[in-house]
Amino acid sequence: MSRSCTSHWLRLLCASLVLVAAVGCTSDEGTLSGGDSASASADPVEEETIPPLAFSPEPDAAVEAQDYFVDGTVLYSLEYGTSYYDENEAIIRAIDFEEDMEVGQAVPEHDRPFEDVLDQSDTAFVKTGDEVVLLHAWEESGTVSLRAFGADDGGLHYTGEAESEIDGQGLSIVQADEQHVLVVMDGYRRVDYQSYESAMSFLFDTATGDLLWSGADFDAAGVLEGAVGGVAYTEDERQELRVVDFEDGAVGYSYETDRRLKVDDIGGGLLLMVEGEHFEGVFADDVYHAAVVDLEMTEVLVEADTVATPSCFYDQVAIVGCLNWDSEEISAFTAEEGQILWTADDVGGDRLIPDRWLASFGGVFYMDNAEGARPPVAIEAATGEWLAEDLVPGMVEVGPGYAVAIEQAWSHTSIGVFAEVEQ
Repeated sequence: MSRSCTSHWLRLLCASLVLVAAVGCTSDEGTLSGGDSASASADPVEEETIPPLAFSPEPDAAVEAQDYFVDGTVLYSLEYGTSYYDENEAIIRAIDFEEDMEVGQAVPEHDRPFEDVLDQSDTAFVKTGDEVVLLHAWEESGTVSLRAFGADDGGLHYTGEAESEIDGQGLSIVQADEQHVLVVMDGYRRVDYQSYESAMSFLFDTATGDLLWSGADFDAAGVLEGAVGGVAYTEDERQELRVVDFEDGAVGYSYETDRRLKVDDIGGGLLLMVEGEHFEGVFADDVYHAAVVDLEMTEVLVEADTVATPSCFYDQVAIVGCLNWDSEEISAFTAEEGQILWTADDVGGDRLIPDRWLASFGGVFYMDNAEGARPPVAIEAATGEWLAEDLVPGMVEVGPGYAVAIEQAWSHTSIGVFAEVEQ
């Protein structure tokens, strides 16, 4: 595998140092109004963040697995066995895709099959310190459990637990990083023999499994530093966007509405909030209201009315790209001040504008068109310049020197890692 580095990319990386993640502060509640935000210095951009623009035509490593994680040149995968009734047939496999060789296998020291609670269960890999860890979260009989296993030896690190206050219908690990594991359970709250849509969120310490915070009637989307952001279900059956300090429970920002809310973590400490009644289908709304909210400093960065449900992505440096924002097919703005950098009119020309986000890395958006209308392309986030076309179909992640593509089946996921090559 070789990495190309041109003067164009050196200029881009130097320029990106002046673009930083959005920060700001407001104490206003119930309004969507942005304000001037104070700057925070970006971390120096290392050579490892130079985005790859060409990949090998065939996967350098391929597995069928339930979950995966890439650390350097090693692909970790969680693979289930074939016997549902066996105590534990799951294995963690490690493949060095640069050397084209398997470098390890481990059996998690679990006392039950992962599939046993498949509908109320989720897994995720995370790196903490120098070690890759497999997380398994599940709900059973009103208790949410979190266990961590070493990816290299399968050893049990800890068990974390928390009591649920709602009837669970589904559980997911929505965020896992070196500090926090955020688990959300969807379900219903029963009051006077009636059921109301709800959710409950749990924040665990990644290193110890200790419960740091839990929020009943709260559907968390992301966590950054000391704040959790998501949708709160109020007593009068309304929904409210809230950013909560998980140490003292103080609400730093709130926005209440009579309509439904969709809130997604788009990276860079930013949340995308979309407000509407029906988000798809024949009854889809004519107009939605959308806002990008800074999670750490609780400030609205930009907001707009849109005629289609927008989707946004962070470039992992300092730019936010959005599809269907305002009246634009595609546009990009700075994560510091919300300044528009370019729109479809600036970059489209005779090209088919991509309409789906796949991944981002090092100041580049990787995109394609739904229904296979075009293979993935790479677009420079700061300028909208088209950098590469005909990239790996099905790609979902790009990192230093690789891309990951997946093909989802009913019982498993086919995962391929494609190493970077000279463009």
